[in-house]
Amino acid sequence: TTGAALDAFARGKHVIDIVGARLLPEVVDVAVGLDYGEDALRTCGVNVYIDMEGAHPRIFVMGEYVPQQGTTVEMDAHGLLDMLRTTGDNWTDIDHVWADKAYEGRTTRKNAALLTAAVCKVLGVTGELRPPIRVAKRGLKKDHFWPSVRWIHEAMIRPGHFYVDESCVWLIEALEKWDGRSASKYKDIIDALRYALRHLWGSRGEEPGRVLAEKMWPAMGRSS
Repeated sequence: TTGAALDAFARGKHVIDIVGARLLPEVVDVAVGLDYGEDALRTCGVNVYIDMEGAHPRIFVMGEYVPQQGTTVEMDAHGLLDMLRTTGDNWTDIDHVWADKAYEGRTTRKNAALLTAAVCKVLGVTGELRPPIRVAKRGLKKDHFWPSVRWIHEAMIRPGHFYVDESCVWLIEALEKWDGRSASKYKDIIDALRYALRHLWGSRGEEPGRVLAEKMWPAMGRSS
């Protein structure tokens, strides 16, 4: 799209029914990214599967959480878990959870500790939440933003290395239309995607991914 910051993104090339196309490998990393906001479309989450077997990670964006109104952390906890259920995932199936830094708006306050407590309450977890919700920006240099965008853009350029499921309507629109401005309404879900991939563009040496359990295939409409 003319004027788009991620000009390598092409709907015909990168948007697909991922499960129906049988593109998923047997082993993936599962990563969730969440960006906070106060108004509609400002809090956004994504669920990403990552194939780590090749020279470069292959990215499969499986689902999105994009509330159409302002939310509380309790609503976000339910929304994230609902997003995971669409692909048959439980919280314990996730390898990495990355969230925005603490946010305080006019009418709401959000941070990793509050979201952790909300997720634990929904799941009935009384001990430590595993995997933990980590702050994506912690430990990064101030100039990390565009290098992370470039990392995603390069994945789009590599044939077969970046896919978005056709169900992720808002992310697809954002990837087509985001013009690189911080004030853009599309930036929040772009940030959620960046955060989900934080362990790839921001550090090295993370734990390997999980094996996709056979129980998932019926929920995802795929046979083993």
